[in-house]
Amino acid sequence: MTTKAAPFKLTKGQLRTDTRVEAIDRARVMLTTAEQFRDEISRLWFENERRFVEIGELLIDAQERLKLEGGEWIAWVEATLPFKRGVAHKLMAAARFIRDEALRAPERIALLPPSYSTVYEISTLPEPLREEAFRAGLITPATQRGAVSEFKRASSAKPDETAAEMLLRRELRRLERQRAALDTRIAEIRRRLGES
Repeated sequence: MTTKAAPFKLTKGQLRTDTRVEAIDRARVMLTTAEQFRDEISRLWFENERRFVEIGELLIDAQERLKLEGGEWIAWVEATLPFKRGVAHKLMAAARFIRDEALRAPERIALLPPSYSTVYEISTLPEPLREEAFRAGLITPATQRGAVSEFKRASSAKPDETAAEMLLRRELRRLERQRAALDTRIAEIRRRLGES
């Protein structure tokens, strides 16, 4: 007589540990050439990008099919998934945005960064501002969430200046501060070396 094992549920901590151990084992595969490393890193990177959209779509399906609303949905997410409701919300919004953008302007999909939080931030831009960001070349695969947030803040600054111009002015001020700090450090080093 065989006995059936009881169902096993990993806790969030176990899930993370097991995933990390698996990742370490995979990383031990002997890659030797620059091309092999490039290919494997690129494969994992793009798999990550695809995964966040899949996860967002699954969350949307789960909410609809399980007919969970409000507090029930939040409770289900926080009790069963390895992330909180804020992440779930952003993953779902990013997936919806990519789905809508694919229908409206499919050429833009390649410009979106591979981060759900950055895509979410882009999705929160008002349509005219988002159009300006695309036109100005501010949205690229390398765009980070902070740059989108800064662009959003900059857009509300001066009415006669575009958000892109405001963002460039802020970057210029930041670079000028860095240059001043470098000049000060160079002068200090020269002084210590006895140079003028």
